[in-house]
Amino acid sequence: MAAGFQVLTVTQLCRYVKSLLEEQRQLGDVLVKGEVTNLAYRQSSGHLYFSIRDEGGLIRCVMFSRYVQSLPELPEEGALVLVRGPPPSTSGTAPSSLSPMISSPWGRDGAGGIWTP
Repeated sequence: MAAGFQVLTVTQLCRYVKSLLEEQRQLGDVLVKGEVTNLAYRQSSGHLYFSIRDEGGLIRCVMFSRYVQSLPELPEEGALVLVRGPPPSTSGTAPSSLSPMISSPWGRDGAGGIWTP
């Protein structure tokens, strides 16, 4: 794990954002652990679109092309990852209405196939 970062599950982050984002204007970067789903690489833009999920929630994410270019390889559907970036903002009242989390690059961690920033 990266020193100085708190690792949250997708569910924990959704609940945290929903309850606290309105009170706190700006949160620092967080690490969020989840399983990759809905993975889509857009050749035209070079952006990587995906979601991370766990048993209680799902967060949509985007990694912009400048970060995708620095990845040693793209993750596969179902890979367990740690995504680093600012928490998504709320666009409604339900956790599922969070805007996409903007992800920094990650790489493969040797322990258990987890990808890390």
